[in-house]
Amino acid sequence: MTIASIYERNNITDKNFAGKFNAYFGLTPKKYVLHHRIECSKQILEQVGRNDLPLIILAMKLGFSTHAAFTRAFKSRTGMTPGQWIQEKN
Repeated sequence: MTIASIYERNNITDKNFAGKFNAYFGLTPKKYVLHHRIECSKQILEQVGRNDLPLIILAMKLGFSTHAAFTRAFKSRTGMTPGQWIQEKN
């Protein structure tokens, strides 16, 4: 999911979209997408486990450009790295 795909899927060209989106969801489109990606990553990590799916593959599938970008975003949202989070779940 990307912001561009949201625009495309909904045929939106309104320049005020971010403000309207924020008013409705309480998040900017960028933060919403990031939240969605992190929640998806947590579900995948719970189901598959870290050892069965390299984090770089997970990061790329969720739209992060690097493993480091994914880990930073994950830690920013959860307070833990993906590895720490999965250890706590076990």
